[in-house]
Amino acid sequence: MACIGIPYVFTKLEGPGIDEVTPAVLLPLIAALTLAASGGAVCQYGQLGAKLQVPVIILSYLFIGMALPLSVAFDGLFLVRLFDKAFPRQQKVYQLMIVCGPPGQASFALQALGTCVKRGAFASYDTSSFIGPTSASAIGTTSQVLGLLYWGYATFWWAFASIAVLQYTTSSPKALLRLDQSLTAWSLVFPWGVWQTVLALLLVVIWLGNAFATLVGLGTGAIIGLDKGWASHYHTSNAEEEKQQRYRNEDGQGVSDEMQQDNGLAEPTASRGEAGVLRM
Repeated sequence: MACIGIPYVFTKLEGPGIDEVTPAVLLPLIAALTLAASGGAVCQYGQLGAKLQVPVIILSYLFIGMALPLSVAFDGLFLVRLFDKAFPRQQKVYQLMIVCGPPGQASFALQALGTCVKRGAFASYDTSSFIGPTSASAIGTTSQVLGLLYWGYATFWWAFASIAVLQYTTSSPKALLRLDQSLTAWSLVFPWGVWQTVLALLLVVIWLGNAFATLVGLGTGAIIGLDKGWASHYHTSNAEEEKQQRYRNEDGQGVSDEMQQDNGLAEPTASRGEAGVLRM
């Protein structure tokens, strides 16, 4: 639902042009790929028979086909933006970490599903030439190879985003002190989970740092746009300001019209008086 509905809403509500294509559009696709990866994990480590594993495997591959090609297309559009010098500025740079999410999740899903297929799920099911022992080896091996390829693709974007974040923090050392002003810093957490066996400690440190900064930002109000604090007065929206300004303009126009009408009534009276004087 999210994989189909949210991109459709983006096409209707976002502005025209690829300048509006941000890494955030990949989040619904990551949801579908996470579902596929979960299906592979359940089949690989759960005590499921072949009759239960095969439907889960088929659906997981369908979710990969639904989300992965579209994520690659979005990556191409975003790369065009980068070459066009439309690089994310300031704390928006953390969103670059989202780009490595789809290929990373797809890599895990493809390798897990390939392992399940080669382990005997298709061979035990054996209902057709596609789902049977003859195709199990080819499908499983192809799935694992594709998983390794997409792992390399995810590593490229992870390294690219890491360099961008490192450059931002070194050029502006105070950036780490402003994590409480934006939720985009949470983009750092998810990609590190792909290498969690090696970087688990760093993942925990990043998570704790983001959690502390988020709590501080909620306390000050900065993270939800209350730059002047919770006690200050804010306009509800620009539309409300425009509405109030329109009312003020209409009131001023009404006063001006009344004055003009009064002047118009006074002028004929004066003219009749002058005519009477002339006749006298």
